Amino acid sequence: MKNSKLLHFIQCLGAKELKRFEKYLQSPFFSNPPNTLELFQLILKAAPEFREEMINQKYVYAQLFPKKVYQGAKFNRLKNQLLNSLTNFLVELELEEEKHLRSRMLVRALDARGMEANHVRKVLKDAKEELEDYPYSTAFFHFDTYRLAQQSLSVALKHGNRDLEVGLEKTNHHLDVFFVAQKLKFFCAMIQRQHIVARKYTFSFWKEIHAYVANMKEVVPVIQAYYSILRLFEVSAGEKEYEEARKLLEVYGDSFNEEDFAHLYTSFLNFGSRQYKRGNMEYLHKAFEVSQRIAEKNLLDGYASMTAHFYKNTVALGIKLKEFEWTKSFIHSFRSKIDAQYQEGTFAYNMAYWHFSQGQYRDAKRHLQRVEFIDPFYRLNYSILLLKTDYECEEIESFLSSFDTVRMYIKRNKSLSAANKETYYNFIKFVKKLLLIKTSPAKWKQFARLQTQIEENKWVVQYEWLQAKVEELANQFKDKIPN
Repeated sequence: MKNSKLLHFIQCLGAKELKRFEKYLQSPFFSNPPNTLELFQLILKAAPEFREEMINQKYVYAQLFPKKVYQGAKFNRLKNQLLNSLTNFLVELELEEEKHLRSRMLVRALDARGMEANHVRKVLKDAKEELEDYPYSTAFFHFDTYRLAQQSLSVALKHGNRDLEVGLEKTNHHLDVFFVAQKLKFFCAMIQRQHIVARKYTFSFWKEIHAYVANMKEVVPVIQAYYSILRLFEVSAGEKEYEEARKLLEVYGDSFNEEDFAHLYTSFLNFGSRQYKRGNMEYLHKAFEVSQRIAEKNLLDGYASMTAHFYKNTVALGIKLKEFEWTKSFIHSFRSKIDAQYQEGTFAYNMAYWHFSQGQYRDAKRHLQRVEFIDPFYRLNYSILLLKTDYECEEIESFLSSFDTVRMYIKRNKSLSAANKETYYNFIKFVKKLLLIKTSPAKWKQFARLQTQIEENKWVVQYEWLQAKVEELANQFKDKIPN
């Protein structure tokens, strides 16, 4: 039972939830199948280690049915029944949090049972007031408002046409707001993703959404915020659009829940990163300030898929701005927020990057050698850092081995666009030639030509670092190179 779905589900529950589930199984209201409670209690005795001998199916079966011959089919059926009870319990927990959904379900239950209209309207009125107290402007707030307006309209049609016209207009309005807000959210995700991977997305209703937002008379924070982010990633965006988006996020920051806040701020950060990579260096400080705010307010808690990306970018920004002490502290303090399966590798990579920035190349190599399992997002960055470290340490054999591996990885990586592949190919080609010249001074005659190639080809990653290495070699060969 060690790797069973049932055990995985049980292990995801907290201590309080486990106690509540036990009471749930004891409740006569939910009509749980016989022996499910006893099975759960036996499994619970093995917590938290869940050693194999304690949860072995035959051992557990013998505890449940003494002196009975083990029947695998019967035990598997019992496990499935317990799993079904557990999934129902998890739904109950979610319903407790979804107050708006519970209110709508109550309205539907009362209306279906022929409750008098004034009682149904009272429940609707209470539900509306409860919804109005919701502190955040999210797409799903407007979806809940739409669903409630839809129910109000249904009640009006069934029990009389009072406020029918107003009800129709409100229902349609909230459906529009939900649709537009969700589309903008997806547009923002797709337009950013499109810059990274070799994929062209279809932006359906692009013109219609732009026209709708341009003609809006009311302020809907979630729409204005995502629209301002979307405009940043359009071709002509610059300082004006950046400041407009920044002000919107500051003014309406309290209107967003944690999920929207995290998405909006990381999108804002991505734009800043893109700008300074294009040479707009003033965005370095702006992007770093956003990163610090995200880290200090723990805005990414619960978003494991986003933390690895944010972790690397923040470390890179801190090092770029020479905020070394803050960055080192951040690497350690944020470590626990990385997905457990990638945590050690991700931490080791970023520590290697920090040591590399300090010129501590042997320490950097030591950390890189500890990387066994790394987030795919880091794979290329890890490989590039390894090549740079081998270059600085003049470890030719290690470099050439890594070179072939990286070259094949770039070639086979289908998610990289052709343009991105070219920038990486150029880098590994140039750094290999630099290393061979660096370690074989007799080849200095090849240097002038290579220097010209690098200066004329800026379509390459790590261009500043390459320039610095070219300068170092130029100083080394200055007596040999003719003016």
